[in-house]
Amino acid sequence: MPKLLATATILFVFTFGYSQTKDDVDVLSAAICGSLKETKGIADSTRLDLAYGKHLPPFFKKHKVSSEAKFDSLTQMLFYRLQKNCGEFVEILHNTNRQKGDWKTVIEKPAGSVTEKVAEELTGINHYYLEPTGDKVVVTIKDGHWTEQFKDGTSSKLTFRWTSDNEFELQFVESTNISRQHFSKKGDTYHYGIFAKDKEIFSLWAHNAPLNTYSTFKMYPIR
Repeated sequence: MPKLLATATILFVFTFGYSQTKDDVDVLSAAICGSLKETKGIADSTRLDLAYGKHLPPFFKKHKVSSEAKFDSLTQMLFYRLQKNCGEFVEILHNTNRQKGDWKTVIEKPAGSVTEKVAEELTGINHYYLEPTGDKVVVTIKDGHWTEQFKDGTSSKLTFRWTSDNEFELQFVESTNISRQHFSKKGDTYHYGIFAKDKEIFSLWAHNAPLNTYSTFKMYPIR
């Protein structure tokens, strides 16, 4: 169970049946996010405890959570959906966990671009990027697909297409990685752009549509 959820959820025990979808969890995450916005100015751990304490019990009762395994699965999904849909939660994560990768969140699309010829070099060889944990994710772009290989042996598959000389679109297809399974639904679309290249290292932005923010990161070549 993610650490941030533990303090707020470990106290709850439920004896109900279980069913829910990502849409249900997204409704829950929106309610929790609203509560987090209302409690700015107090300790983050207290904000989380109050929000979870208010919204989790009725949700679990409604969806009849009956086992620890199902409980853990639900809270794990909630953890990732909050990261996608709730800026307040993302801010708390950044305050709590030291970032080891080179991802940064910015409000506006980064200035700068590269030529079509330079951008296409991204697809010429395999690259990797660093997760916020510092782990490498190896990326292969081939035959209209963007495939990711994770440290634990899991993988993700997305379709890949250029939308301009230096911007492209990824559409989620499937994943065996737990975080990506919970973060994305099949058909979810993500927009990226290349705004700089230093030697063989690309600097990219990724648009987070639900929060209307941008994240910047780097892609490193694998030789």
